[in-house]
Amino acid sequence: PSSIKNLKSLGGLTFAFNSISNVSPKIGKLHKLEQLSFYKNELPHIPAGVFKLTSLRDLDLYYNQIETVPDSITSLKNLYILYLAFNRINRVTDKLGELTNLRQVYLHNNRISVLPESMGKLQHVNILRVNDNYLTQLPSSLLNLAELENLDIARNNFHTLNIDLSMFGKLTFLDMSENPWNNQDEIATKIKKFEDRGAVVRNFASGEK
Repeated sequence: PSSIKNLKSLGGLTFAFNSISNVSPKIGKLHKLEQLSFYKNELPHIPAGVFKLTSLRDLDLYYNQIETVPDSITSLKNLYILYLAFNRINRVTDKLGELTNLRQVYLHNNRISVLPESMGKLQHVNILRVNDNYLTQLPSSLLNLAELENLDIARNNFHTLNIDLSMFGKLTFLDMSENPWNNQDEIATKIKKFEDRGAVVRNFASGEK
């Protein structure tokens, strides 16, 4: 409702489990908002008013119908956690890398075929989930993510690994399952390197548990 602009002192707001497809731009008046959730709705895009919420640290847009991550997202400089999984996203702006305070990025279960090179600027990210997309390679710049601890690339279209994942010195969890790897022996060798460091690695074939 348009009266939402009167709730200017709110720190958190949740609109979960509704059928919301349109959001009043007046939501952008809630300048103190740090947490916002539209979990399980029908949003076709990220509402324009959201980009004015520059205090946001946690944005949850799981389970909507969003198709793009636009340039406008760069206004959310204070974001720590970005939940965009289970949408219809096929394009992620190259400007995502400007959100340098991000710690966790969830882009899984979308339609993404290319990740922007700018993601290498997200040097504080420790969790990155891009599983269940259409990826065939990873941006070489990802090797700059020195704090990365949890990486999920399962169920994409990877035939080879174009970057050396062993360079992620802090990685403790890696899921590579159900990709059409060309050389399983090569992948097994890479997995052993992680396991020797004490990391948990999953590489189940399709149909395995």
